[in-house]
Amino acid sequence: MEKDKEEMYIFDVCGTLYHSNTTYDFLKYFFLRNNYVNYMKISLLLSIPVKVFIVALNKIGWNLPLRSYLVGLLEGTGLNEVEVEAEKFVKEILCHRKIDAVHGMLQGSLSEGKKVLLVSASIDPVIKAIAKDLGVGFFVCSTLEVMEKNFFTGKFSKDIKGNKANIANEGVGIEWGKTSVFTDNKDDMDLIERCDSAFVISKKRNINFWEKKLKSYPNSKLIHV
Repeated sequence: MEKDKEEMYIFDVCGTLYHSNTTYDFLKYFFLRNNYVNYMKISLLLSIPVKVFIVALNKIGWNLPLRSYLVGLLEGTGLNEVEVEAEKFVKEILCHRKIDAVHGMLQGSLSEGKKVLLVSASIDPVIKAIAKDLGVGFFVCSTLEVMEKNFFTGKFSKDIKGNKANIANEGVGIEWGKTSVFTDNKDDMDLIERCDSAFVISKKRNINFWEKKLKSYPNSKLIHV
């Protein structure tokens, strides 16, 4: 068991492995195929004008729970149906949105026999399907609540957003001094601070932010995408 802890490579998913917010993109994919009214709701709420409006409200202290509302649209949907659609989503949509440089590092780590862990605040049907597609055996993610007859309640039973490091450590047991993290997420400073090394995937518009943030972390590296 200790051998498993010797080296670990943690990969964020959204914006790190894929050019995608996998929760929102999957919900749009799912409802386009299964419930057009919900698809239109999601499309409207994720449109640029509405997103700008929501950001403005957040700045004055009105925090609208958009993510929880959109996930809530899954209420009453069957677990098996969603999991099947999630696998199709990975094969049909995400396969075209890969960030190749990071996928190369992930596959290289796997081929060398390193322990790879996906850590994402995205929902479990999607992350489970991604892990299966990539051949990754370990993942920690937000979990949707399921009723007795395998239907979703539309709520989270566990949401790891903003608390990835603690929840990942509870779930897997991480030896931080021998762990590397790959992420683009500004909310992942808790992971960057604990890991021995960090590889930060950054778009051009975020480079200045990361250069300032990473000054205190000599074992960090920026990867431009």
